[in-house]
Amino acid sequence: MNTFMKQAWMSWQETRRETLIFIKSLTKEELIRKMPRPWLDTFGVHFQELGVVQGAYAHALRTSKMDFSLMAFEPDIELYSDADKLIEFLNDKDALFREAVESINDPNQIIDWQLPRNPTALEHIYWLMQHETLHHGQFLAFCYVMNINIPEILVQHWNMPPLAPQIVAHWFKEQDWSKWR
Repeated sequence: MNTFMKQAWMSWQETRRETLIFIKSLTKEELIRKMPRPWLDTFGVHFQELGVVQGAYAHALRTSKMDFSLMAFEPDIELYSDADKLIEFLNDKDALFREAVESINDPNQIIDWQLPRNPTALEHIYWLMQHETLHHGQFLAFCYVMNINIPEILVQHWNMPPLAPQIVAHWFKEQDWSKWR
């Protein structure tokens, strides 16, 4: 594997490791508890989406073109309500992604995203990490809102304050929700 691609792969593994730790930390009830977010309204559906998106990124590395239609999916309750199945699903996507990363000889190869400036293969990998990290931020915010413990590794990595449900409850109570519409 090219040195730059190997570094990107190692960084990706750190990001995905935190996702897997997060999945393992949740109960089945927490995986499927509804959250205040349109469409990706459970942690489990978020995790399914992460795997689907990773599959599209892997395909783009193999074809040099991003196919956004590969990101469409129907939530699968059999998958997203079972931590072991989600982990297996993400590990399978990771294996395909690694093969795609290893196939890249030139990290400066352009991946056609149909944008004014398309990313190199190396940037493409980092864009996937940005996507997954965006979800990590959402997970952390929803943990506070839903009073779900945050895995210690994420608390340390992101220097997160401890859960304080009374503060969150007070904040919600004090909001003028009419301005949020």
